[in-house]
Amino acid sequence: MENQKYKAVIFDLDGTLVDTVKDIGEAVNHALVTMGKTPKSVAYHRERVGWGLRASLEKSVPEETKEFVDKAYVLVEDYYKNHPCVYTEAYKGIPEVLETLRNKGLDLYVYTNKQEHIAKLVVEQVFGKDMFKQIFGTVSHRPLKPDKKGIDWVIEQTGLDASRILYVGDSEVDMETAAAGELDAAAVLWGFRTKEQLDGYPKMICAHRPDELIQVSLGNNK
Repeated sequence: MENQKYKAVIFDLDGTLVDTVKDIGEAVNHALVTMGKTPKSVAYHRERVGWGLRASLEKSVPEETKEFVDKAYVLVEDYYKNHPCVYTEAYKGIPEVLETLRNKGLDLYVYTNKQEHIAKLVVEQVFGKDMFKQIFGTVSHRPLKPDKKGIDWVIEQTGLDASRILYVGDSEVDMETAAAGELDAAAVLWGFRTKEQLDGYPKMICAHRPDELIQVSLGNNK
């Protein structure tokens, strides 16, 4: 362990560890239909995941007022907290990767823009209670990713220097978060963004398959 470059890995959740887009889309569509709007496709929602549940809603109705969004968001939040894992599942190979990394002595964390209590529900249902050391999500006193204050606070909680932490995510939000925290980053390509959308962000490697994360997390990607 002392010879490994990283001692911890911080994972994004949606689009990185689990495919949540259908459940998020169902929640947003529930609000849209209730408010007299046309529901959107899964592909449409996929492009709007990553900034947080409210932002996903806002990006679906850019023409609407703050008052409309406020009312609709209450519906989104209520629906999603009661249906967080109807369709959500881990990406194939991810559970085995996490178990391997944990067995190698790395501390594993989740940092997501999903509300923290919902993030914990999702993680526990998909991966159990003991896979991750801590789960950090959206709470009232902490800014959303990619705000520097947020990632700096998360790094502080690990008790590690940023140079000993790898950040893994699937979106531009994640790459900006890693850059804000001065963390090495791995951009995964099975999530909600394409390689072309992520090109230009500072990152250590693009991972095409979950098993590739093992070598990069152990610092053996050269």
